[in-house]
Amino acid sequence: MKGPPGATGPTPPSPGRGSSRRAFSELPPSSEPKAAREPSSPTNPDDKPVSTSSGKPFYTPPPQRGPTPTPPPPATRPTNPASIPPPPMPSSGLGRSTPLPPSPAGFSRGVTPPPPSTTPRSWAPSTQKRNTSHPSSQGSQAPRAISTIPPPPTSPPPPSFAHSTSRPPAPPRAQTLLSARPTVDPGLVTPAARVLDELVALETNERLLIVHDRQNEDVARAFEQVAQERRARVERIDVEALAPRPWGRCPQEVLAAVPGADVTLFAATYEEGEYDARHSFVMAATANRARHVHIVGTSRRAFVNSMLASSTRVFDLIAALRNAMKPHSKLQVRSQAGTSLEVEMAPNLRWFANGSMIRSGQWLNVPYGALVTSPGQVTGTYVVDASMGGGYGSRLGSLSSRPIRLTFEGGRVQRVECRDATVKAYVEKFINEAMGHDRVGLLSLGANIGIAAPLGELIHDENMPGLHLSLGENFASRTGALWTSHGQLAFAAADTDVDLDGEPLIRHGRYVRMV
Repeated sequence: MKGPPGATGPTPPSPGRGSSRRAFSELPPSSEPKAAREPSSPTNPDDKPVSTSSGKPFYTPPPQRGPTPTPPPPATRPTNPASIPPPPMPSSGLGRSTPLPPSPAGFSRGVTPPPPSTTPRSWAPSTQKRNTSHPSSQGSQAPRAISTIPPPPTSPPPPSFAHSTSRPPAPPRAQTLLSARPTVDPGLVTPAARVLDELVALETNERLLIVHDRQNEDVARAFEQVAQERRARVERIDVEALAPRPWGRCPQEVLAAVPGADVTLFAATYEEGEYDARHSFVMAATANRARHVHIVGTSRRAFVNSMLASSTRVFDLIAALRNAMKPHSKLQVRSQAGTSLEVEMAPNLRWFANGSMIRSGQWLNVPYGALVTSPGQVTGTYVVDASMGGGYGSRLGSLSSRPIRLTFEGGRVQRVECRDATVKAYVEKFINEAMGHDRVGLLSLGANIGIAAPLGELIHDENMPGLHLSLGENFASRTGALWTSHGQLAFAAADTDVDLDGEPLIRHGRYVRMV
């Protein structure tokens, strides 16, 4: 509507710092509606002209309506088209569909906003809700509530307003990626680190080749993580994905990956008929001057339990045992289970350590920790009450309830006794299937002092303090034996007493000397 007589036109209030008008209009300052003027004197509830200090009357906007306003009678509504505000401007993406009229009360917290043309709106949502009514619906329906909460921004807020957002921060992308990665068994990390640090001394940028089956994937992943922490280059191959078991021969893809590897690791369960496949991999690794770690038929429990003792202590004990041996030394072995055995050495035979720092072109069984040789003569009875090798022996587990009694004469097996007929037949079949399978090929003194009791797994039990032996293969190149054989069946006994040249060495599975 027009002003009263004598008015020279509306004078919009300045949006400066001292002003109390709300700067929420979507219009530029030059095109604001004429009805949106700030009063400079107290408002008049009757909407009548009021004189200002300059004598220029003007109309004040109606006060802010409550949550449930009642529209006034149509007769009191302004009818001048000039007083009707223009149509709503398009939304700018900040959640406002219509421009709001200025409020005489100012900001609810007494803060004067900056000019709308230069400063972006705050990202913090308002705690008040404003009710307005569209001009076309006056007198016909209730006012429509306009939300003051802006939609999610399409771009990050300015740095100066980043702290004012009320939305919780999104989780870092790295957490989502880490949760998708396969987990590593934390109990296997420490023994794997001891193998790579104390046995092979893996260095930065060296290449580690890990070959494993599905059952030993957790062990392989533990070695992979430890090697990556040492900044080594790691290649891991699941052999069962290349060829079904049993492996009659080592797959060519595996053998082709050996050249160029500084350290190799083979971790798999024991299966009958895979001796040639494992042997060819070991030969390929040593021929390429790699440092090879062999983990076959070892469960998680056996692997962790065998790595409890410090490698330095085990190495020192093995070295002390080797220094104590003489060319014609004799060993006497006894046990409460019935073992009574005498072993004689020969000058041409050599002891070697199954437990030392692995150098280029060498390999080591893990679990480890024994002094090994091929004996000259073995006479007496040996009772196997801990475990037996081979695929069948790994399925049997502990032999404490069905011990095997082997009787020797001149280093050869004369008789096999066992209350379990199946076990007896298995041992007799091995003895008769090839030349040299009836002879004691290897003799070992377990020196891993971290192993306190047998677990029923040969690869673990044969490193327990005591005397253990195997039939068949004698590694003539290392022991100096004058005969050889292909194939091996090993046995381990529990709680044996061992005398070296008439002096106590081991009592009930514990060393009483050199420890």
